[in-house]
Amino acid sequence: MNIDEILLLKYPSQCAQGKIKFIEENDGKGIVISLWDMPIPQPSLSEILSFEPDSLLIKELNSIKEIRKYNLKTELPSSEELIVTLWEFIVSGDRKKLDEIEQQRQAIFNKYPE
Repeated sequence: MNIDEILLLKYPSQCAQGKIKFIEENDGKGIVISLWDMPIPQPSLSEILSFEPDSLLIKELNSIKEIRKYNLKTELPSSEELIVTLWEFIVSGDRKKLDEIEQQRQAIFNKYPE
């Protein structure tokens, strides 16, 4: 189980409220906590990794992941729309529609972060 998944299981409402945020460092350290806006002390990495979630929490996390996948699948542009847009860009060289679709995709990914 990843650190971000453990934090989501252990502190679900705090993560949803933005009181806990984590990022993946590119320096090989992996995922680190970038914000801890909580009245309790921030746990160490070993404390986080020693967390043993029960099966109900694991099911909840899997459910959250499935909901995200469903939301992305229903809101992202269809494969057909992407292919047509790419083809139109190749033929005409006009980036307008291509840029619009990419902005739309990024907004949706921001709406449903991992």
